[in-house]
Formats: sequence, C-alpha cells, structure tokens
Amino acid sequence: MGQTTAYKKSVAATVGAGMKSVFGGSGRRYYILEHKISSKYHRAGESQKIIVDQIELGRDSQCTVRFDESFTTVSRRHAAIIRDGDNWKLVQLSKTNSTYLNGSKVQTEWYLQNGDEIQLSTNGPKLGFIVPQGEKSLVKSIGLTNRLSLFRQQALKPYKNALAILSCVLLLAIAGSVFWITHLSSELDKALAKVESAIKNNKELSGTIDDLRKQDSITQAQIKKGGGRGYGGAAVPGNLQAMVSSVSPSVYFIVTTVYFQVEGEEAQKLSSSSGTGFLLDDGRFVTARHCVEPWLFPPLEPSIMAETYPSQCKIWSVIHAYGPTPTDDFTLRSSDFKIDRSKDLVKDFAVGENGESLRWRIASMITTNKGETLGNKESGGTDWAYARTSKKGKISANASLSANLKAGTEVYVLGFPAGLGVNDSKTKRIEPIFNKMSVARSGLNDENCIMVSQGVAHGNSGGPVFVVSGGKIQAVAIVSRLEGRTQQYGNNGAIIQQQQQYDQLVPINNLR
Repeated sequence: MGQTTAYKKSVAATVGAGMKSVFGGSGRRYYILEHKISSKYHRAGESQKIIVDQIELGRDSQCTVRFDESFTTVSRRHAAIIRDGDNWKLVQLSKTNSTYLNGSKVQTEWYLQNGDEIQLSTNGPKLGFIVPQGEKSLVKSIGLTNRLSLFRQQALKPYKNALAILSCVLLLAIAGSVFWITHLSSELDKALAKVESAIKNNKELSGTIDDLRKQDSITQAQIKKGGGRGYGGAAVPGNLQAMVSSVSPSVYFIVTTVYFQVEGEEAQKLSSSSGTGFLLDDGRFVTARHCVEPWLFPPLEPSIMAETYPSQCKIWSVIHAYGPTPTDDFTLRSSDFKIDRSKDLVKDFAVGENGESLRWRIASMITTNKGETLGNKESGGTDWAYARTSKKGKISANASLSANLKAGTEVYVLGFPAGLGVNDSKTKRIEPIFNKMSVARSGLNDENCIMVSQGVAHGNSGGPVFVVSGGKIQAVAIVSRLEGRTQQYGNNGAIIQQQQQYDQLVPINNLR
C-alpha cells in the first residue's frame, strides 16, 4: 500500500501515549515483539511489550528496538511501527537497507497483523509481531512496576536530553482535584483540533462544537440520572435581559493548544482544551490559569519534564479567543499572561539516572488516594490569569464586593459549556450560555475562593461570574473548579451515588 501520511517522530505518540498507558490506560492496547535471534541488547525468544504509539527500530541509541554494530545491514534508523487508529503499521525509514514483512519488501508502509514476521534487511534480524487476545491485550493487564519500566524505556528513550523519569508512583496515586477544564480524551482532542482552522470557516467550527456536545452528552445524562444538577442554560429573567445582552459580546470562547519541545527536536502539540475568557473595560483579557497552563494541573507529567530539564524542555500554550465576529478574534501565548505562582508547590520527588533531582511543579491542591494533600491551601485562589490587550470590553469588575458576598446571593454565569453557544444560533456566531447559582457560604473559603451551588460544566472554565449591584451588572469572579469528587460509578459507568457538589470561583479581588 502507498504511504497515507508522512512519518514524523512525535512527543504525543511517545511520551504522551506512554503516560496514558501508565496512568490508567483504560481501553489502551499493546503488542509484543518477539526477538528471533540474539543480539547485544536482546536474546532470542525474548518478548518485548510495546505500550507507546510509535517506536523506531535500528542501531541508533535512541531506537526503542536497538541492534548492535555487528548488524551491519541494519540502518541507524531502519524502520518504525506506528499506531493508525486501532491498527499498527510498519514504516520503512532506511534509504539504503530494505525491510521485509513475511518475506515481502515493504516499499513505504504496510499494516501489521497478529503473527506477522518482520525482517530488517536481507538475512537481517527477525521479529515476530504478536497481538495478545482478550483482556490480556489491555495495557492495564501489565503490572504497575512493569508499566513504569516500559515507559522509561520506550517513551523517554527517543529524547536523549530528557533523561529517564524513574519515580512516577507518587503521580499515579493522585486522585486529584477536578478542574473545569476539558483535559481531553483522544476523541475530544481530535474534535478540538479542527477549531484551529475554523476561524475562517464558521460551518466547520459548528461541526466541531457538535462533536464536543456529543462527548459531553453522556456525562450530562449520567448526572441527571443520579439526581444531580448539570448546566441548565437557564432562561434569562426579563429584568436582566438588557444587562446580560450588554456584556455578552465581551465573553469569548477559547481554545488552548499546548506545545512541548525537546532541545533539537521539532515542537509537538500535546493537547487541546476549550474554555471561556472575558474582556474587561480596562483592556484586560481574563480567564482561569488552568486554561492557560493546564500542564501544571493534574495530570502533571509535562510539568515534570519542563521543571526537571528547563534548559532542554520547553512547554507553552497558544490561546485562540473567538468573539462575536471574526474581526473580534485574537490569539495570545501563555507568556502574555500575568499569573500568580507564589502558591505553587515545587517539589523534588526522586533522583534520576545521572543523579539529577527530578522535580515537579503543582499549581493546585491535590489529594492522593491515601487521603494525603499536596500543595498550598490557598492555591485555588490563584487560578486566574490575565493579559493586557489593545481591545476594551463592556464588562466592569467589582473587586471589593467579590470578597464579601453573602450566603444566598444570586450570581450569574456566562460561558460555553460543552461548546454550547458557539455557532448554534441562526443569527449569532458566538452567544454565551446564561446560568445562575447561589453563594453557598458568606465570604471566602480557606482557599481564598467563593463557593456556590453547582451550576457550571466543562467549557465554563475561565468564564465571568456576575452580580447585580446598584442597578448594574458587574463581574465578581472567575469560574474555577468543582469542589470535591462525590460521584460513585458502577461497573457499567453509571452513577450509583451522588452527593451535592459545589463549584469554586476565584474572586476578581484576587487579581494582582
């Protein structure tokens, strides 16, 4: 078959896929390479389990399946095996030495089947390709210690400057705070990827949002079934209609794309997520910090790479803000935002192969499955970010009021839960969804945040929260996260128990 897509080494297919396999790997599958001859690095009959989506075979030290210098007809980077949906493909890389599949020469690439035999060059080393069957084919069937070892060997080995991260057990214990960011599944990530080009094509943007809604619909159905309360898209009371209409054009749908780069390598996209941002009348564009720097909130694997190897590993995000019309759109980078990092926890948690300290940075409170908490109690209050822009919105902020709201006070939210409000109107490209909640306790909690009855959902993150004071609608807070995890699920994924939940808001007063 002809090559369908150009091969390119990818951080997402190595480090990203490796982390997905280590951190649960629900539904992820692996395959086995059986070595049929002995070499310096592998003995005949040895079975090598592969848990990442992309590996290279050859004599180069960075190859996952490596052969020693005695194999002169094996190229430095001879071939690759990559995931293609639910299948695997063998890709020819060498320009001088051939690769054979079941005795037939591979011109560019070919799909692999269980029981296939791979041979690197004529009379070269042979490998059997084996796909386990049933439950044994799932990555989760591999023991934790073994998965950690495979991650180190397969995900990190291709990046010579990012040395092995050996001790991820602490990370694996994190049950974590649940932030209202769509830290995406692979399906949702694919849907959001389309948004990058949708700025020029509203029809395509609409299709993307439809995909987002489909992903979110199951969750919302479960919440309703369990007696909980999802986002409602509540009707706007008549006396608020004009006020809400006046500030709605200053509420933006945002898409955050995270990039990661190892020194000497091409930058790679790690993930995408959606949320909300808003433009104040002083020109500040405000959102939640976890929408700008999602790698510092669970899961934390990119944080370890960037914090441990700051001179070799770089991570950043690009935030695309979509307004009522294409002329209102703009793009920012994470470096454009002012952020409070004073409450972050920076922790050395292990020692690497070369004696270097392995370090992580945590921007939130997290709880391990043993009930241990990590981070600063006030870290929730720093879940804000703003960037100065040349634009001015219609939203005014009331900082003093934001820290002194009384229990029972009604507050109003505008945002884009599950992408609702984006291209779902016949007349408007962007129209944020309205909802209302009530303050659950007077003043601020111990994380320096406002607690309110649950009323937001995925995509509301970073959105404005308003009160009406003195006959005016004013922003008092930013949507941050869900307080606690109280849902319990049965084996079929349905909610079997759910307690009342609360949302946490960052008061505008916290911005510095």
